[in-house]
Amino acid sequence: MKLYADILKIDEDQRLVHGYASTEAMDSQGEIVSKQAICAALPDYLKFGNIREMHQNSAVGITLDAEVDEKGLSLTAHVVDDNAWNKVKAKVYKGFSIGGRATARDPLNKKIITGLDLTEVSLVDRPANPEALIDLYKVEDGDTTDLAPRSETGRADPLAKEGRRNSASDQETIQAMHDQACQLGAVCSPGNMAQVKVETGALKKMLADLEALKKAYEDLKAQPRPAKGVLKAIGKKDGKVIATDEVHTAGKPAKILLKTDRPEIKSADRDMAFVTVSVVDTDGNICPTAQDEIKFTLDGPGTIAGVDNGDATNHESFQGHQHKVFNGLGLVVIAAGKQAGEAHLTATADGLQQAETTIAVK
Repeated sequence: MKLYADILKIDEDQRLVHGYASTEAMDSQGEIVSKQAICAALPDYLKFGNIREMHQNSAVGITLDAEVDEKGLSLTAHVVDDNAWNKVKAKVYKGFSIGGRATARDPLNKKIITGLDLTEVSLVDRPANPEALIDLYKVEDGDTTDLAPRSETGRADPLAKEGRRNSASDQETIQAMHDQACQLGAVCSPGNMAQVKVETGALKKMLADLEALKKAYEDLKAQPRPAKGVLKAIGKKDGKVIATDEVHTAGKPAKILLKTDRPEIKSADRDMAFVTVSVVDTDGNICPTAQDEIKFTLDGPGTIAGVDNGDATNHESFQGHQHKVFNGLGLVVIAAGKQAGEAHLTATADGLQQAETTIAVK
């Protein structure tokens, strides 16, 4: 039996790879995945459509087109990871392997899988299924259980999941592809065999747009930074100016500013004041890339009820006396005490001029 197929064609402009990921042939573990199981599992898989390498947890591409025909699961994948693509061209990766969890088996033959949670398809050097071979290459740029790579003992091999992870920029690109694929949706035809296809033309256009956007961003990064200045926007209606706004180029972070939303709070109502924290340059312009850690102290009849910076990815506690700013901004919430008086807030940070503000508690 022929276990591997030679590369028949390479098109360096698109980076597409085509082949069968699963058939009803018996794999190296003595198991058979039925076409009915693949048909039922395919729509959920195509919501993300990730392509991995050697069943690692990081994606290297996305499925553009997939259908279950008379032979099995045929798919076309777009490989975005450079290292994975180089392995395809060098014939290190010769086929596909599916990964997931068996949810049902034939009661008369436990080796036949009739239900499947299909989580991923991987490029592999030695397909478990002898017919899951890559027979056409065109190019552009989880945890598995029952169907995971096995060691000689028959257990899932944890080493099969170890390997290089994609860069942050690659992950953002892949996630954008996933989101677009989900929006495109899938269509199933009636009958015993479901045929699920992603709208290839729209997805290819999206990939081209992503590449163009990436190139524009790289070109922008390569440009010299502009000199310090002012960007002014003027809004007019019927020839008359009705609104203006200005953005000043910020210098290096120099000091902290505190601005409260109200000058006084009431002690009887456990009232609160919201104090905006800004890291600014010597001219008072907010530094949009500042992430300094600010420490707060409060003297007088009140407490620091909370701190935040608006960054959804920041895991610092909301309760405390210090917090990093995000894009030069942060927030402190002051709760009134039971006694009247003045609550005095001080903000300090290494290398920055401190700031103070006073809130009357009545």
